[in-house]
Amino acid sequence: MILSVKNADGFSYELLDLDGSWEGSVCQIEYQNGVFQVKDNYHNYPVIFVSWFGAAFYCNMKSRMENLTELYDQTPNPWARTFYGEDGYRLPTEHEWEYAATYNNERHYPWGNEPATPELASFDNQYSHSTPVDQYPLGVSQLGLMDMAGNVAEFTNNYVFSYTPDPQLNPTGPEEDDRISKKGNNFEADAEVIKCHWRSGWSKQYYFMSGTYHTFATNDVSFRIIRSYGYYKH
Repeated sequence: MILSVKNADGFSYELLDLDGSWEGSVCQIEYQNGVFQVKDNYHNYPVIFVSWFGAAFYCNMKSRMENLTELYDQTPNPWARTFYGEDGYRLPTEHEWEYAATYNNERHYPWGNEPATPELASFDNQYSHSTPVDQYPLGVSQLGLMDMAGNVAEFTNNYVFSYTPDPQLNPTGPEEDDRISKKGNNFEADAEVIKCHWRSGWSKQYYFMSGTYHTFATNDVSFRIIRSYGYYKH
């Protein structure tokens, strides 16, 4: 079962693959008796089999519940990314994510510059699936954030773009592209590519067929959200 939403123009977007499963990983959300709920024993796992559109839709719904601005415009096809100057929930930009992971210094990993070990993070196929978000307390960042290296990669709010030699304050990249930036990498990655500066593009974020934006949702990508307090784009 694919959870999708239709915008005012009649186009559908896939948000979450409720039947998603792969090598021991399953979607942790189920639909029972008219209610979406977390399956038993999965309350402390990162959500998987979710698309970037699903992450953006979640941000909008959380903003709506708290009477804040819905920061993703669901009218155009595909959706516009964000109204950056408003107060609401959204995905972090690539640079916001990296700043939260390194917190004001150039450490290689959230916990410091010590090499990654099985006590600090889930990587290099220690497990063939995601793990609870609090399983690696020794790998916590300076800001108290868990799982910013390994376990599952995380969507950011900007498309992939090339860095420039000129200093920039939180650049957001191009307005349109087909690759969303991911950070943190996942449980299959080796120690080198779970470093905080690692970046990758989510190629072919979607494909369009028969009036629906079909999205690629897997067992090794998730998201975390931030509250935007009137950030102004530079």
